[in-house]
Amino acid sequence: MEVFLKLDASLDQTAGIMSLQNFDGREWDGIGFGKGSPTGAPLRWFASSPGNRTNDQGGAAETLAKDVIHIAITWGQGATHIYRQGKTYYKFSMGYMENYHPNNSKIVFGITHATKEGGFDAFNGTLVEARLYGRVLTDEEIAASFFAFTECPASMSICRALKPILLMSHW
Repeated sequence: MEVFLKLDASLDQTAGIMSLQNFDGREWDGIGFGKGSPTGAPLRWFASSPGNRTNDQGGAAETLAKDVIHIAITWGQGATHIYRQGKTYYKFSMGYMENYHPNNSKIVFGITHATKEGGFDAFNGTLVEARLYGRVLTDEEIAASFFAFTECPASMSICRALKPILLMSHW
């Protein structure tokens, strides 16, 4: 999953950007942003998931760039890999990956996850584009996706090969 977004300069809380979850909202995996642990830690990107699939201890503090920011997260082969601007931001081992069935899953935007009680952790910014893929992208594909958003020539085969199963843009 990957997003291209702009942060609101006033954002100073934890927020979900995009998540894939089961219908009841008890299991989810997504892109999160916020202070993390311990309380008062700098704002940074993290993989938002319940329990031992979340680790918000790594990655450099975000500077609230005025430009569009590219964040991608992959889950696979026992690791979660977070990318910023097409390059590795943080990587950690994870306990397991939730399997999401198309008939029992949904994508939510602007919150970490949604339950019947409501959503949590609202995002304050502009989501320029969001993509969900049906497989784990390689490091090279993540870099190409970032490059494609900015200036990848259509003749580059790796740019043409990236085909998301969901593409939402320009909201």
